[in-house]
Amino acid sequence: MVQVVTKQVFRLPKTVTGHVTCKTTLTRDGIWALTVGIVDPGWDAPIATTLLNFGKVDHVVQIGDKFLRVSFFEHAEVEEKFRRTKPNELNGYINSVRKNAAAFFPKTFLDTKKISQEAGETAVRGIRNQFAVWLPVVAVLFAVLQLFVAFAPSYLPGWGGASLEQLHEVEAELQMLRVEVDQLENYIEANAPP
Repeated sequence: MVQVVTKQVFRLPKTVTGHVTCKTTLTRDGIWALTVGIVDPGWDAPIATTLLNFGKVDHVVQIGDKFLRVSFFEHAEVEEKFRRTKPNELNGYINSVRKNAAAFFPKTFLDTKKISQEAGETAVRGIRNQFAVWLPVVAVLFAVLQLFVAFAPSYLPGWGGASLEQLHEVEAELQMLRVEVDQLENYIEANAPP
């Protein structure tokens, strides 16, 4: 993006309006003028515009390059109250063009690489901040869940573990089986051949 100002000073009478367009040869190269349009009746100054490079390659702009085309239209005189005031002087006009370009266009204007990089960094920062907030909460919830899974079966029947009553029944059956095994071993010893 570059701000350009015509070398020519347009001294339009109160009965002429200019219509400004970007030169076709520039648009074929991917260069577009951002602020083309109307030159007001009575305008007595150069014309400034912003050239944007939408092309794939750099485009050098040099002093003396032609960048605009102007068509003039005659009409009835425009009253003073409807005319734009002209700039005070040429250097003041050029300086105001520079100042506006520096003040109002961001450094990343149409810089897709820089814009996407800044957007990515902003997104990562947001995710990192959210992660820092939610990580302790998730850790606490996970710890509570582990404790619940470890101890809930003992206190809540039907949660996948045996109740205390069931454990006592299994213990009693085990003791009865031990008694029966002992009796079988004694029987086998007593009836074993010599």
